[in-house]
Amino acid sequence: MAGRWLTIVLPKGRLAAEAAQLVEAAGLARDLDPQARTLVHEEPDLGIRLAWLRPEDGLTYAERGVAALAFVGKDVLLERRAAVDEVVDLGIGRCTACLAVPEDAHWPPPAGTRLRVATHLPRLAEEFLRRQGHAAEIIHLRGSVEIAPRLGLADAVVDLVQTGRTLQANALKVAAEIMPITCRLVAHPGARRAGDPRVEEIIERLARAAAAVPAGGGGSR
Repeated sequence: MAGRWLTIVLPKGRLAAEAAQLVEAAGLARDLDPQARTLVHEEPDLGIRLAWLRPEDGLTYAERGVAALAFVGKDVLLERRAAVDEVVDLGIGRCTACLAVPEDAHWPPPAGTRLRVATHLPRLAEEFLRRQGHAAEIIHLRGSVEIAPRLGLADAVVDLVQTGRTLQANALKVAAEIMPITCRLVAHPGARRAGDPRVEEIIERLARAAAAVPAGGGGSR
């Protein structure tokens, strides 16, 4: 965080458009373009630099102090448990972490059944299934987990669900809702202690902008 630039990491992917709207609503930038090839947008008057990165990588930048602040999904925070401060629920990217099974499957499964569960959220899936008393083998995939039951890799999946259309397209149904997920603003612990007034001002601006965001979905999954 040395130098005149204060770096904020914004998420690429499904959260990018909502994040850009929120940052602009907070008066921190204008004409943000998540598709820009440079991946970095600078606002010299405010002394801030906005970088577009995958949420997992944004969390690394914040944890290591390269970025003062970052937009990170609650699912990523639960999986990584990084040493950062979670300061604002930004309310964007609303979805639900769910356990889904084939449409013709019975839930809960018979006692003693050992499930094969595909997911990109292995820690969340394992802890949920353990609380429910289900023995399971967790199969960690990076994406497209919905096709795992159809191809015979898994009996169920744990994934983020917004509308349910992707599940339906892959002949899956929600068997259990695990928890709601939204995007959070996180801060490197030292960023707030360093005394840079911009940090608290940015947090306050984003909190006010987030409070004005109507509840709703952030995509089409």
